[in-house]
Amino acid sequence: MKVHKKQSYLKTVLGFLSAHHAFGGPVQANLSLTNRCNLRCRHCYYHSPFVTLPGVRTVRGARLAGCRLPDIGDVRALQKIEADPRDMNNMRDGLLNAGSFRFHFSGGGEPFMHPAAMEFIGRVKHAGADCDVNTNALLISPEMAKQLVSVGCNALRVKVSERSGLEAGALETVLGGLGEEKRRQGRSKPEVTLVCIIRRENMNDLAGIANMAVRVGAGSVQFRPMDDAGDPGLVELIPPPACLPNICDQLRTAGQILDENNIDHTIDTLVPQLRERLDTGDFYRTFPCYYGWLSVGIDADGGLYLCCRAYESLWNVFDDGFRRVWESTAYKRKRLDPRKLPTLGRPLQGCNCYACIHYTANFRVAKLFHPLRAGRFFRDREQEARDAPCCRCFQPMGNIYREDFKRIWNGSRYIDFRREAGSIQLLGTSVSGCFCNSCPHYTANIRAHRVVHPFGGKRKASIAFQTEHSGGLS
Repeated sequence: MKVHKKQSYLKTVLGFLSAHHAFGGPVQANLSLTNRCNLRCRHCYYHSPFVTLPGVRTVRGARLAGCRLPDIGDVRALQKIEADPRDMNNMRDGLLNAGSFRFHFSGGGEPFMHPAAMEFIGRVKHAGADCDVNTNALLISPEMAKQLVSVGCNALRVKVSERSGLEAGALETVLGGLGEEKRRQGRSKPEVTLVCIIRRENMNDLAGIANMAVRVGAGSVQFRPMDDAGDPGLVELIPPPACLPNICDQLRTAGQILDENNIDHTIDTLVPQLRERLDTGDFYRTFPCYYGWLSVGIDADGGLYLCCRAYESLWNVFDDGFRRVWESTAYKRKRLDPRKLPTLGRPLQGCNCYACIHYTANFRVAKLFHPLRAGRFFRDREQEARDAPCCRCFQPMGNIYREDFKRIWNGSRYIDFRREAGSIQLLGTSVSGCFCNSCPHYTANIRAHRVVHPFGGKRKASIAFQTEHSGGLS
C-alpha cells in the first residue's frame, strides 16, 4: 500500500477515535457524473419501464417519510442532469487534496454517457488514486477500452441481467475486446465484476450468468436481491418466496462453476439472506455507523449526501467547495448522528439505515474497535441461520442463544414445519424453506416409515430402498 493511502487510513481511524474531528478527507468518494442512461433495465429504479415514478433521491426520501411524492415533471428534469466538467474537476481536486484515494463513478445513470468521463478517470489515475466504474459497458468502444487499460482504471462493475439476447451478446463482444486489449498491453486491469440482480425473469438461469462470467474472463461475480425502492411497479419483478429454494439451488450451481474457474463470488454470504429482504436493523441497534468518515456521496448536481441511503442533501459542494463543507461545524454534527444509532433504536431521519448495503464496511470497523462484541454478533447471526430442523432447511426456527430450546421446539414454527413435512406426499413438492428433493437423510425417513407403517407402507418403503441402492432418488 502506498504511503499516502496508509496516511489516509490512519487519519480516518483517528477520526473514529476522536468522534468529533476528521483529520483528513473521506477514504472513498462516490461520484455521479450523469443521471442519463442508454438502457432501460427492468430492475433499475431510476429508468425501468415498470417504475410508477423514477426513484431519484427525492422520490425515495418522500416514500421513506410518507410525504407527498414530487411531480413527474420535476422528476423527469432530474433524470436529465449532467455534472458540469469544471465543477466536477474542482471538486475532484478538493477531494484529492483532502486525502481521498478511492473514486467510485456511479449514480443514477450510465457514467460513460458523460462526454468527459474518460477525462475524469484519467485525471484520477494520474493523481495516483484508485478508480472503479459502475457501468453497463455497452458504450465502451475499442478506443475507450484501450484508454481504460492504459490509464490503469482499477475495476469495471458491470450490471448484467440475462446471459442471452442482443444486449448480452453485445456485452460479451465489448468485454471480450477489453480482455484482448489487456493481453495486448500486458496488464490485468481493469478487473471486471459482473453484478447480477435477481428477478423473476432470470431466477431460473443464474448458472448461465456464471458461465457467461467464465467466457468474458470476469474476476468476480456478485448476485444481489432486487431492490424495489418502494415502487409498486417494481414489486411485481421480485421473485415470490416460494421460488427461494429453486433460486438457492441455482446459486449453488453457479457457485460451483465459479469456484472451478477461480472466480470470486458472494454466493456463500447471500444464500442465508435470501429468506427475507435485507434488514440491517439488528446490526445498527448494536453498532454505530462510521460512514461519515469513510465515504461521501456527491450527485451530478453537486448535492452532498452522507451515503447512498441518505435522501436529504446536506450542502452543494459545487457552490460551497468540498473542503469548506467537510470541515464545517455543521458537517461535524451530521457526522456524529450515525454514531448514535444504537442508542436511538431507529433509523436516522431521511436515511434508510435499516436497508443499508454498506453495513459490511461498518462491520469491519466494528471488528477493529469491538472485536469481542463483533465476534459474538457474527456468531449469533451465523447460528441463527443454522437453527433449523435439518441441513436442507434454510428457514430458521429460532436462536438457541437467545431463546429457551423447549420454547423453540414446541413453538408454532416447529409445529407448522412438522405438520407440513408430515404431509409432503400430498404436497407433491418440497416443504417451504427446504430442499427436500436433494435430502441426504431420506434413508432415516425410510427406516422410520417402516416402523410407523410396517404393512401399509411396505411397498413404498421397498421402492424407496431400491432407489437408494440404484444411485439416486426418483
